[in-house]
Amino acid sequence: IDFGPQVRGWIIDAAFTVAFDPRHDELLRAVRDATEAGIRMAGVGVTLGEVGAAVQRVMESRYTNITGRTASGAPIPTRHGVRVRVIRNLCGHNMEQWKIHAGKSVHAVACSDDTVMQEGEVYAIETFGSTGNGFVVEGKDCSHYMWNYDEEAPDPNVIKHHLRMQNKTSSIQLMNHIIKRHKTLAFCRRWLDQEGFKNHKAALERLVRLGVVIEYPPLEDRAGCYTAQFEHTIYLGPEGKEVLTRGEDY
Repeated sequence: IDFGPQVRGWIIDAAFTVAFDPRHDELLRAVRDATEAGIRMAGVGVTLGEVGAAVQRVMESRYTNITGRTASGAPIPTRHGVRVRVIRNLCGHNMEQWKIHAGKSVHAVACSDDTVMQEGEVYAIETFGSTGNGFVVEGKDCSHYMWNYDEEAPDPNVIKHHLRMQNKTSSIQLMNHIIKRHKTLAFCRRWLDQEGFKNHKAALERLVRLGVVIEYPPLEDRAGCYTAQFEHTIYLGPEGKEVLTRGEDY
């Protein structure tokens, strides 16, 4: 469960994983502990590479209660269960008003990134663990999208002119709605249905092709493996580090 409430564009981002089979307890514990390790390491003057090293050190020292299997499905006899792997191409991130991904990546593996965390910044410390390859690729059937707020994104006014010249009224209407209703925050196709855009698929795909909307398809590790995710938002203030998403149960 990954959620991100916002107030006037100020976002907090948090996630946790729930499983109802005790075989997955060690996987969940490894990823949760790795997130907490990243939170402990994070702070003013700390590099993003140092945070990643702390996360990886904890997560990849753990084993699950899940037995590995061969390609034919036969159990692999091991002293431990499958080792937990960091999903190395997924990261945490810093956040700014209306920008859930504001340019800095908080790695989950040791690396040479010497970017320094600074006072006043807000970060999502986010880790993903897997019993698979520890690397995800894009899947199909995309349902989540976001307005492209990158500095090099196409000029919306130029895109609107282009659409008018092609008489693509439906794309202009959808574009105006996304800007007004969702701004630069993520949205899904189900919301567009609920907001009155029942037949939006072709118009949305056109906006993606033109570069003003970015699609975020599902991400997949190896078929048959298990993954878990935990995340908290922290604020690096003048009086220290504060976990904004901390609750009684997590």
